[in-house]
Amino acid sequence: MMVYLPDSNQLVVTDGDDNAVELVDCKQYKINKTIKLKPDVDHGVLNPIDKYYYVESGGGSNAPTHALSIIDTTSFKHIGDVEGLPGSSSEGMAIDRGGQQIVREPHGHR
Repeated sequence: MMVYLPDSNQLVVTDGDDNAVELVDCKQYKINKTIKLKPDVDHGVLNPIDKYYYVESGGGSNAPTHALSIIDTTSFKHIGDVEGLPGSSSEGMAIDRGGQQIVREPHGHR
């Protein structure tokens, strides 16, 4: 999963193999910063209003719950987590036009 930040000409890259989110400089093609997260880092979505990137972690196959980690892309810092979301994943996340709500399709929830 990748999100382009046009104001800074950088990419936010979700790296499931490393359980991290990386900030990549698009001019020099190098990783500038890395934020390590819980295992099973996967899907993410950017809120274009507040510039927060929400990335799921901690779910894994058939897990009863998972979390969303919140990354402030302006400072590129991990600023919090939303724990205990039902199901193993939040596939297909989207932010509403006003930047007020995350809409998600729960995956692995019964």
